[in-house]
Amino acid sequence: MFGALEAQGWTLSFSEAGPAVALGDDGQVKVGDLATVSVSGFPAGSTVDVAFDGGAKPAGAITTDADGTGSVRLRMAGIKPGAYVLTAETDEVSAKQEVVVKAGRSG
Repeated sequence: MFGALEAQGWTLSFSEAGPAVALGDDGQVKVGDLATVSVSGFPAGSTVDVAFDGGAKPAGAITTDADGTGSVRLRMAGIKPGAYVLTAETDEVSAKQEVVVKAGRSG
């Protein structure tokens, strides 16, 4: 949602960001990594279910704070290298991010 407010020669523009999900810093991890999945823009105090497409493990749940944000650390075990869609959802809203799981453990 976008909008603008004009008064006395001033223009104030704003955009309302929707829900978002992120894996690590750049959406790429390696098998075996302990990765952080973060969500934002979700309802405050909600339980957000996190899953990879195709039922690939790992999956988890995040309880958001008063700002609608939260995170969980997941071990990237039991998942094959490849491209996936990471989904975070409640009964009301959802967000998706394309992610890449690479072979080998980085550390």
